Amino acid sequence: MTAKEYLNQYSEALRREQHLRREYEEEQILIDAIKSTSDLDGMPHGSGTRRIVEEKAIRLNSKWQKWKEAEIESVQLRQKIFETICSIDGLERDILVARYIERAKWRDIPDAVHASYPTVIRHHRIALDMIEARIQEE
Repeated sequence: MTAKEYLNQYSEALRREQHLRREYEEEQILIDAIKSTSDLDGMPHGSGTRRIVEEKAIRLNSKWQKWKEAEIESVQLRQKIFETICSIDGLERDILVARYIERAKWRDIPDAVHASYPTVIRHHRIALDMIEARIQEE
């Protein structure tokens, strides 16, 4: 695994977590819509609507569990990657934190670390080499 792949694990886990959260929220909206529609018309409903809502609730619970598992995974990855980044010092650490933990865009990093863009790019390469050495030791 390259240093960039290692560092990008957190962003990927965060994207997965956010995707699962959106799926959960969409399922919740659908259940609420089904329940409110069946309640508003004033007509008696058989067990069909109830069964649909129950099935959707089971799916909702499953989506919630997957979302929470992804949330835990992203927090654990963030901590692990942050600790690895903090094992190096100086500008290299600041650049990696801004890029891979705070998920800053490249155009914003020079201002965040008080350095020029070429300096950020040069020190990013140095930092990646340092991280590569750290993950090879593991």
